[in-house]
Amino acid sequence: MLQQSKLRKMHKKKLDEDQADLIYKKGELHIATDNANDAQDIATLKASEEGDALKTKNSAHADEAEKEAFLNAETSRINEEKEVLEEVGDILESLKDNEVPAAERRLLSVPSQAAFLATLAKQGLQVDPEAVDKVLVSIAALIAEGEALRDAAQGAYDDAVAFTAASEKAYDDAVKCHVAADAELAARLEDKGMYQSEVDAATLVHQASLDATAEANVDRDAKLIFKESEIARVNSETKDLNDVKDLLKGLL
Repeated sequence: MLQQSKLRKMHKKKLDEDQADLIYKKGELHIATDNANDAQDIATLKASEEGDALKTKNSAHADEAEKEAFLNAETSRINEEKEVLEEVGDILESLKDNEVPAAERRLLSVPSQAAFLATLAKQGLQVDPEAVDKVLVSIAALIAEGEALRDAAQGAYDDAVAFTAASEKAYDDAVKCHVAADAELAARLEDKGMYQSEVDAATLVHQASLDATAEANVDRDAKLIFKESEIARVNSETKDLNDVKDLLKGLL
């Protein structure tokens, strides 16, 4: 009986230890699960940020191409206009100074107005220098306006190039962050799997301790029932024996 009591205490101690170990491992699994969930949220966010960065980069490239095409078109247009305006200005200067333009000037390559002015200059037409100066001022203003438009187009293109470079870097950074987030997620999921395995193993050990304790308790209860039954039987037999003794005494 003493040995049975000692065995039950041993089972109880083992059960307490296994239960404490299971609780501890479940706590570790809970933390690992939270970490994995957090890592999943971050990885999802980084994937979204990478997608947004890619869209921004593609948009920047398209905008840069558009700005470059506009700059090229503006440069070609402004160069042509500037060439005509400067040639007209030269002709007007010649008219103002009563000079004849150089014979090698390609009059057929300029608009009809410039060719007409050149023809007048050849004919020695007298013009009002002040009126010519006003026209020359207007021509200079037109040339300056064209250059301002060219500068604006160039500035817009330069800004687009800079933004494209920035968007390229932002996309590269987003890709790196996404890769790092996925690696972190994989590590956290691995931890979660490890702790889940430990919990599964600890659960089996705990269940075995429960079963062993329950079996020991069943054996103890059975022995107690048998003991009480025996005591009751012995008491009953003792009473019967005493009753017989009392009867025998009455006969004597």
